[in-house]
Amino acid sequence: MSNDIESNTSENMDKMMPFISIIVPVYQAEATLPRCVESVLKQDFEDFELILINDGSTDCSAEICDRYRKQDDRVRVVQKENTGVSDSRNIGLRMAKGKYIQFLDSDDWLAPEACRLLFSAAENNHCDLVIADFYRVIDDRIARKGAIKKEGLLDCDTFSTYLMERPSDFYYGVLWNKLFRRDLIEQYKIYLDEDISWCEDIIFNLEYFIRMETVYVLRVPIYYYVKSSKSLSNSGISLSRVIQTKMLVSEYYKEFCTQTAKNGKSDKVPMYRFYLRGATDGRISGHSGRLGEERVSLNLDIAACDGIFSEQYLEEKCLQHCMKTAAYQSDLTTDELSVLFCIHQYPKLRSRKEIRELTRLSKRKTKTILQKLRLLGYIDWIEDIGTEAAKEKHDFNEIYILPVAEPIIDILNSVEQRQKEIRFLGFSEEEKEQYETYIMRMKQNIIHALTAE
Repeated sequence: MSNDIESNTSENMDKMMPFISIIVPVYQAEATLPRCVESVLKQDFEDFELILINDGSTDCSAEICDRYRKQDDRVRVVQKENTGVSDSRNIGLRMAKGKYIQFLDSDDWLAPEACRLLFSAAENNHCDLVIADFYRVIDDRIARKGAIKKEGLLDCDTFSTYLMERPSDFYYGVLWNKLFRRDLIEQYKIYLDEDISWCEDIIFNLEYFIRMETVYVLRVPIYYYVKSSKSLSNSGISLSRVIQTKMLVSEYYKEFCTQTAKNGKSDKVPMYRFYLRGATDGRISGHSGRLGEERVSLNLDIAACDGIFSEQYLEEKCLQHCMKTAAYQSDLTTDELSVLFCIHQYPKLRSRKEIRELTRLSKRKTKTILQKLRLLGYIDWIEDIGTEAAKEKHDFNEIYILPVAEPIIDILNSVEQRQKEIRFLGFSEEEKEQYETYIMRMKQNIIHALTAE
């Protein structure tokens, strides 16, 4: 068998040394491949290489791969005989030049911020693995899926405790909701088993889990998994083959538990579950609805217009977009986050009316959100009880953020930073400084106009 590796393996690619290598095995995928590839090329993080491994497709997949290779020099293509998905992924692993490895299936696609969020989590936390929530897609319906409810850094012992509660869950078993360190893969020669056609991804993950020390749990769904007929029940694998493969996988689970779990009995019940159940894509966690509702909608006609209302519309949509990510990470709604961030940024607020004016929420909703945030222990206030008029207005002497909310404030600070990054993309430092100066002068002009006698 000979692999036709295209000319993108050139000096230019060597110099580039991308941060992420995204590996996509392709087989008979002409209907879905464009959507898959476009989702990568439209990422808001650009420092990646996309490796497309065409596994002997007889449809138009080869031509589609080559078309994208010619359009974008970050795309690398292998055309080869049909040898299976594990061989395709292994070829991609051996070709990869990135610091991190990301997998993607050709009938699925990525959220626009997927690479940026995975990379930031890995770099900021110096971890060996990032694992994220994902979306399950059936026709035009969508459900958010996840297994670990709290975002943050875990050691391997803690992670193994979560894993062994639900060993058959897609969240742990699949490749595509994770970011791996390439040096760890190469150091321990971790590759897909080409002799089996089911559970090879679980085995790869377990081999990697055994070698890692820390995991960052990212609560944001970054991947769209299309649930289709590629399930075990439709694959033609015999029952004896299933049992044989499960026995093999169980040995990897036991080794993982031996090296990480402190309680030697921790693997007994989960192994029982694993033998009786096939791999599942987990329980619904949070959002469930129509495909498209998870993204912030934008009216391009309004956005393209000149005028103050169009500018205001775009600013609000940009903030909503950034707040969506924070909402997934914090388990609060975007409105609740807006109120919390408003209080954080403007500690001299003295009334609920001021909060409503800043957040544009209704009187009733503002009151409900304030009560919820107070019950959660995120905020507290001292009422102004000086006059009946003050009571009527629901005024405060003081409203403040409590220490328990600090992790969420950190998330919100990153929202503000992300909004600035979007607005100033392509600006030089000098241009940014000039803009900030102009904005300050405009604010002073408006304040003067509204406060002049």
